[in-house]
This record gives sequence, structure tokens and C-alpha cells, in this order.
Amino acid sequence: MDTPTPEVEEPTEEHPRALKPVGASYVAALFGVSPWETEWTLWHKWRGHEFPKRPDDERMSSGRLLEPVIIDQVRQQLGLIVEPNTEQRWVTHPKYPVGCIVDAWVHCPTRGLGVVECKAHDYLWWRQNYAFDEAGQCTAAAEHEEIQLAAEMLAIGARWGLIACAVGGNVAEPLLIERRPDAELEGAIIRRTRDFLVSVDRGIEPSVTGTAAELRGLSDLYPPEEELQEALDLRGTDLGAELATLAESYLEAQTSRKRAEASERSAKVALLNAARDHNQMWLDGMVVYVRRTRTASKEYVTSDIAHALRLAAKRYKDGSEGWRRCMKLAKSFITTRGGHVRTSLTIKPEDSSNG
Repeated sequence: MDTPTPEVEEPTEEHPRALKPVGASYVAALFGVSPWETEWTLWHKWRGHEFPKRPDDERMSSGRLLEPVIIDQVRQQLGLIVEPNTEQRWVTHPKYPVGCIVDAWVHCPTRGLGVVECKAHDYLWWRQNYAFDEAGQCTAAAEHEEIQLAAEMLAIGARWGLIACAVGGNVAEPLLIERRPDAELEGAIIRRTRDFLVSVDRGIEPSVTGTAAELRGLSDLYPPEEELQEALDLRGTDLGAELATLAESYLEAQTSRKRAEASERSAKVALLNAARDHNQMWLDGMVVYVRRTRTASKEYVTSDIAHALRLAAKRYKDGSEGWRRCMKLAKSFITTRGGHVRTSLTIKPEDSSNG
């Protein structure tokens, strides 16, 4: 069975060859679904603006360390040749501006060449971001991961692909989500990456969307206060009127938020002081439920990851750099953080509490 060919209208102007292709992990930003990037942040990076790299958190670091173990399990589950990309080889499509560094290739006698994209998520993130059917079976990965896999299959010409996800540190049985190339999605990837590179080449800056990533980018893009240029006067212009409306909205939202936070905090303190050591407090027309939990109660997720990291450490020689990194990270996950009591209030009408 042949891989479907993406239906793409050939542009009158080819994308600028001098510009580097868009990596598969960045493509989701061009669809507006990346958790870390937007088209605006990518545009500035492709224009040569260097933003500070987002530091790896412990979960990202653990995911990289667990990758070889996940690949081994995929090999065992499928009974196929799975070749890890240990040299981090970059592959670019010969015609379209899409490239990638896959985690592994998989070779199947019936399906042909495939790619494996490894993921490691804690249980809560997985439940919140993956899709499930009515029976509770996982049917799809997070949208940005699905787009990343599609871009990888496009870039290397793979006929199928897998997202192999270790949930809660369960590397022994990673969840496997299989996909075939989708011509419609691949066509959209090609169009968006081409349009993006043309906009970079022509200096057409995309609009901001208001994300935290863009806020960090703006902070790094322009000089500190002592190096700023003189005042920008937009009075009497259409742009000035439009921005004035946004500035008013900003001030109103800021003022409302501060008032709401202060009011919420004051009410919470008074209610907790009245409830004292009770878990419910009945009032006229409503019931206040008090829940107190210790932050350490959530460590069950991280202890699973710590166990998985210890398994990963067995791949390395005792005392080696890889072994030390795995064990150090595993220890950080099982260390109790904080230990303070977190208190939350839930208030419901009195009728809803009956039954």
C-alpha cells in the first residue's frame, strides 16, 4: 500500500532555500497548539533573535533518560527492528521545508519504514492532555505531539509512526499510539511551513497571541530601560486608538484581579478561622467544605518515575556519568518537597449537598 501523497497547491514562489527548515517539534506552533512556542516566537528565532532557552525541568530530563528504556520496550512489544537515533541525525525532506531528529526508526516487513517518538508523562498531565473514548481507552496523544509525529513521517518519508508514551514512569508497558500519514494534515504542514518561511524572508512579523512565551520573548527582545529609545507618540493615529483600548482593558483587568484576589483571600481567612478543625460548615442557604491535604501526598507519581529512572540506570556502568545522572534525578523525585498543608474551600448551595 503506497503512502498517500499530500495534496498541496504549488506556490508561485518557492520557499526561501537559504532559510533553515522547520523542525518537527516546532511545527505545532504554526498551528497554534504548541505549549512552548508561537508563530511569533519562531519568527523571531528564524530572524536571528536569540531567546534564552527554556531550562529543562526534572520531568523533561527524566524523559530523555528514559528514552533508551522506552525504545527497548517498543522493540520487545513489536518484535521488530527498532534503531535508536543515537547520533541525533537530522533529516530534511528533499522538497518541503520540514526536518526532524527522530528518536528511533522502526523497520516492518509489511508496513515499511516507521518512526518512533518517545514521550514520558505523569498520570495527571496524560489524563488532561490525551484523548479518551467513553470506555476510558486512550485514542489520541496531545495535539502538538500528533502534529510532531506527522511532521516526522513527512520529513523522512515514513509509511507509519508510533508515539510511545511511558505514563507515570511505567516504562515496562509504554502506551503505543500508531499513525499512518494523513495527506490532509501533511498538506497543511507543508503550506504553513512554506508560508512561515516566506514571512520570515519578507520581514512580515506575525501577530502576538498573548502567551507567556511571547511575554518572555518581548522581555529579551528589547533593551533594558537605560537603553530604550525616546518616547513613541501614537496620538491621533488609528493604531494609537486601538492600543489605547487595549491599555484600558489591561488596567481594568489588573485592578479587578487585585480586588478579587484581596476579597477572596480575606473571605477565605475568615471562613477557615470560623471552621477551625471542621471539614464542613453549614450556613444559611449554603455549605462550606474544607479540604486539607499535605503536598507530599502527590509524590506517588514521582516515585514511579524514580523507579523507572533506577531501571534506566542499569543500562549504564556503575559510577559512570549516565548512571550518576539517573540516580541523582531519581533521588530528587522521591525527596519530599514542602510538606506543608494546602487548604481549599468548596462552597455549594445547601440543596446540592443533600442526597
